[in-house]
Amino acid sequence: SISKTTMLRTMKNELQWVSSTPRYCQMIRETNKEKRLKFCEEALSKKDTFDDVVFTDESSIQLNRYYTRCRYKKGTSCPLKPKPKYPLKVHVWAGISKEGPTNIVIFTGNMDADFYISITMESALLPFLRRHPGITRFRQDND
Repeated sequence: SISKTTMLRTMKNELQWVSSTPRYCQMIRETNKEKRLKFCEEALSKKDTFDDVVFTDESSIQLNRYYTRCRYKKGTSCPLKPKPKYPLKVHVWAGISKEGPTNIVIFTGNMDADFYISITMESALLPFLRRHPGITRFRQDND
């Protein structure tokens, strides 16, 4: 029987295999890159401090665990690893401003217009705006 360390050393030294973790990055379409750049350039030219803005966004958190290491021969690429089409996940919505954070909303399922208005706006954003009347602008990330 061959030990695990002997096998890994052989894979690395004799077979020229390497081990790495996948590198992830935010997917941004080219048109969105251009819009973001234009927004930033306009903000810089106006010397905007964003003191009166609440920024909001939502994110999804998958509840499945995927191993992120793979071994493969030098000169090739890490093989694809299949994952479920509809993994278990929760969604998180929140906002932040110079005055502090909004309440956090955690939910499952899809966010439609009615849900967005009744849950995120009425339970998180509007109470925040009532507590901070100086916040007069709302900026939602629309990715």
